[in-house]
Amino acid sequence: MHSTKKTDKKRIRSSTGSELSEVEMAEVDTLVKNIENAGSAKKKDKQTKKKKIINEEETDACTSYTQIENKLDDINQKLNNMLTKNDRSFIQNIIMDTLDEIKDTLLKSVVHRVEILESELHETIVNDLEQYSRRNNIRITGDIKDSSGQTSHETAQQVLELFRTSMDIDIAMGEIDVAHRLGKYDEKKNRPIIVKFVCREVKSLVMRRAKLLKNSRKHVFINEDLTKLNNRVLSSLRIKDKSKVEKCWSFEGRIFAKFCDKERAIQLKYADFQTWLNLAWPNPKEAGTGDVAGRIDD
Repeated sequence: MHSTKKTDKKRIRSSTGSELSEVEMAEVDTLVKNIENAGSAKKKDKQTKKKKIINEEETDACTSYTQIENKLDDINQKLNNMLTKNDRSFIQNIIMDTLDEIKDTLLKSVVHRVEILESELHETIVNDLEQYSRRNNIRITGDIKDSSGQTSHETAQQVLELFRTSMDIDIAMGEIDVAHRLGKYDEKKNRPIIVKFVCREVKSLVMRRAKLLKNSRKHVFINEDLTKLNNRVLSSLRIKDKSKVEKCWSFEGRIFAKFCDKERAIQLKYADFQTWLNLAWPNPKEAGTGDVAGRIDD
């Protein structure tokens, strides 16, 4: 500042070319001070304005930030309130829908199981009733001479002759209710014979003596007249897995088996049938041989 003052004084002196009086010098100093004060005031005013602008901008920025924060808080609160109000019903709806799905699935499963059980029960009842209707019957297969147009009476006479000569059983014609061949005549093979006795005692006697045919008529076989299902199961037991089954037979329409790993024979229940039916046949042709249980043609 002092250097500026000296410079101004020199400039005054040099411009007038002569020395100034003290009064003039005082006036010059006053003028210089006024100019300096005016410059300082102007500079200060600029700084004040700049600071004010900065403060205003900062205030506006803070206000905007606060407003944004308030809006975000408001939105967040609304979302929270919305979730809080709807959460219970939303969860309840999910639970109800899930329970409905579980109920439907369980219901379908139960209904399906009931249908299976009803079907199995129906099949069991039908099979048992059919077998009961055959309780007085026997089936004869093998080398029993067949002929075209053979009558029931002729068939009965053949049967009585077989009983007398090969089994030492003397039965009157009146003990036989009916005797007939199964299926159509085929000159290449003998059709099976179904014999229905009047009483079960005669049928039981014939079944007890049936083993005598092994010595006298090796190619003739007598079995109980089993239903198609029971016959398939008995055939499966005899042929499909001989390593497990020591022997098997039927008695009064029920199927029994003595397994190699068991001490006693057991009666096969209906629930066990499918296990044996599902096994593959070693040789499908064996299922129809007479020494198994007789081929089913009816």
